[in-house]
Amino acid sequence: MKTKEIRTKKINELKTLLEDTSKEFFKTKMQVVTGQLMTHRQLRELRKRIAVIKTVIREKEISDERS
Repeated sequence: MKTKEIRTKKINELKTLLEDTSKEFFKTKMQVVTGQLMTHRQLRELRKRIAVIKTVIREKEISDERS
């Protein structure tokens, strides 16, 4: 999902997306630890996606406080 698509979502949708992405990150991390998944690229992508989602949530919260 692109950053532009993430920015169009509402805060509630972003929080559920963050929860789902965090669960996916945990599952992928466990697959790497147990040896089922050999590449770490997916972990890096999920970590970046989580950071973008958290950033957008915070930006929206700040803009709501100012309004």
